[in-house]
Amino acid sequence: MARDKLSAVVGAVTNHTRITLLVMLLLSGVVVAGVTQLDTESQAGADAEAFEDVERIQKAEYVQNQFGGADEEPERSFEMVYVRDDDGNVLSKESLLAGLRYQRAIRENETVSAALHEDGVTGLSNLVAKRAAGSQNASLDEQVRALSAATPAEVERLVERTLANDPRALRYLPADHEPSETTATDRRMLVALDADAANDTVDNATAALYRSADGRAGGFFVLNAAAWDDYSSHFFGEMVELVVPAALAFILVVLGFAYRDLVDVVVGMVGVVLSVLWMFGLLGWLGVAAGTTSIIPVVLVAGLSIDYGFHVFNRYREQRGKAEGIREPMRRGVTLVATALVLVTVTAAIGFLANLSNPLALIRNLGVAITLGVASALLIFVTVVPALKVGIDGLLERAGVDRHKQALGHGRYLRPLLAKSVTLARRGAPVVLVLALVVGSAGGVAWMDLDEESYQQSDGDVAEWKTQLPDPVGWESHPVAEQSKHVEAVYQPASADAAVQERILVEGAVTDDDALEALRDGVEYVEGTELLVEDTDAAAVRSP
Repeated sequence: MARDKLSAVVGAVTNHTRITLLVMLLLSGVVVAGVTQLDTESQAGADAEAFEDVERIQKAEYVQNQFGGADEEPERSFEMVYVRDDDGNVLSKESLLAGLRYQRAIRENETVSAALHEDGVTGLSNLVAKRAAGSQNASLDEQVRALSAATPAEVERLVERTLANDPRALRYLPADHEPSETTATDRRMLVALDADAANDTVDNATAALYRSADGRAGGFFVLNAAAWDDYSSHFFGEMVELVVPAALAFILVVLGFAYRDLVDVVVGMVGVVLSVLWMFGLLGWLGVAAGTTSIIPVVLVAGLSIDYGFHVFNRYREQRGKAEGIREPMRRGVTLVATALVLVTVTAAIGFLANLSNPLALIRNLGVAITLGVASALLIFVTVVPALKVGIDGLLERAGVDRHKQALGHGRYLRPLLAKSVTLARRGAPVVLVLALVVGSAGGVAWMDLDEESYQQSDGDVAEWKTQLPDPVGWESHPVAEQSKHVEAVYQPASADAAVQERILVEGAVTDDDALEALRDGVEYVEGTELLVEDTDAAAVRSP
């Protein structure tokens, strides 16, 4: 019964090719429009609830429940705006004035001002300008006027006095900056955002901060969530531009070998491209994040599409007799392979959808993406591809071009080779099995030495050969990764509260002398690593 229904559907496709192509063209337009809604941001997070049986998670929940969070919820959060000039001096009059004018620009930005805390924006330029104005309560406009009126030599003296007498000044400079130095290649400003503001308001403000600094003269940049989202999108785009053309070229070579016919290669490529576009379109409409790993489903779906195409084209070639037309052999051929293709699609979907139980959003979305791609490939290769093939072959044959082609594996070179492989498997089965085990074991040993690195661990370096490729394939590096490494190497967190904070849970007889001595030794060890953030407002380590 199911086979009869499948045969009826395939018959409708091959008998009404124009209607099929028109319907699928309209449907493809609707589906592919979802590509514009595609979310390409990173999705490396995990659901903590999914790891609740892991001891580490249980301990973290215990600490949170028993000891709570900080004594008070912070009223503000800080966004850092960095100023960098490797060949100049960011403590010069021009650079400090540029910092004040930047502050005025972001204060006038409605998106940023909606999330600003009353503390506003602070930086070394403010401390120096207030000294120039002669008042610690000078407004931003007064600071700009006072600093503009000062000579470069006067500004240098103001910088020297500020660094020597104001303990707040060094927090805006690199960790190794000496108070006596009046030149520097790096400094930063702190933008205080209201912690009580709505999440959307804060997110919009951080995005506006990134846009305001990106490309601004004077070496301004930020490294907030918006910056990393832009980096992820850039990485995704560069990866697609590099990998997809190479993959398409390889696909063309494989299709050329398999079909040995330009028309079939073009029709097969249309099916492959449509399958991938349908996958991305469905992801966009369903709101499933594609992320930077989207190249994985592209490769898998493209490979499976080629496989589907092989079966459709070669079974059609086998079914068509010398005196037969086109539609009936295509109907028989697609009907014969459709059941197998449906079963392959179902089993693949079951396997990949099993990833929905994974706590990592990236893996879950990857499973959904591949499943949608596989289903799209099935639909395209039992509708669009057969209909297009029938239409084009019919047009060419009416023009006098013979479209009878031999199926792969029936040629004078490949057929003997395949026959020998069957003979080898039949007569030397033990040898074949031993060789397979040896090769498989070698692969397992090589897998143990596999270099594993997550996208988040990437240092952002781009191989030189990628940058030397011609456009649009050539890779353009994004500044965020290099800027992040530079900031980590140069700065300490602006305060202990802004630093990464780790809690250590000590269980057992915690009041014993040995336990307290061990705790003291641990604290001394951590202090000796020089990783702690020293802050006049808060202790770097708090313990019994």
